[in-house]
Amino acid sequence: MQHETDNASGTVTTPEEGMTEEQFLEEYKKKEYPKPSLTADIAVFRHSRDGVELLLIRRARHPFRSCWALPGGFVDPNEDVIDAARRELEEETGITNVSLDPFGIYGTPGRDPRGWTVSGGFCTLVESAIDAKAGDDAADARWWTAEATFDDSDARGTYTLSLRCLDEEPLLVRFDITARRFGAPCAHVIDSSGFAFDHAQLVADAYLKVTHGIQ
Repeated sequence: MQHETDNASGTVTTPEEGMTEEQFLEEYKKKEYPKPSLTADIAVFRHSRDGVELLLIRRARHPFRSCWALPGGFVDPNEDVIDAARRELEEETGITNVSLDPFGIYGTPGRDPRGWTVSGGFCTLVESAIDAKAGDDAADARWWTAEATFDDSDARGTYTLSLRCLDEEPLLVRFDITARRFGAPCAHVIDSSGFAFDHAQLVADAYLKVTHGIQ
């Protein structure tokens, strides 16, 4: 934004001074600012006899068709992000009436081959009796047993989060911990296999938040 200085007084002024709010907004709308697409992705966990399970969907469409991902999708115009998360969760898995907590914002350049996309990540821990049924853009919806192991063979130490589901190939995320000044630690993903987009990062962060077992 351009600024002008009154040489006599040294006061800095901006072009919108003297405008009404309506005039300012009209001028603002004339400018073409690049804008990202906004999505919501949801990590749904439930307790099981083997520990904890994570719900993943198999994508029915490109990009990453047939790969495993968190349920989610695009936020509609004038829709709150958490409302979009609830809607997408119901459309893709049939799950409703769950409490969703945000765990991160993701906007790394190139994370979505369709273009500039930012995602809000939400997570929840539901009752073990809750099940899911694939719908909308999901070709399948399954619960994966999630288990993290720790390797202290190097100075920093790394974790491997393994997701297993019947006859499917295991999904793996290897990461170490990045401390945050405020809030829970987050995962620094070193490598992963089997996930669509950057969902290995989202899964690792959500697992840390929900289980509280790795800190």
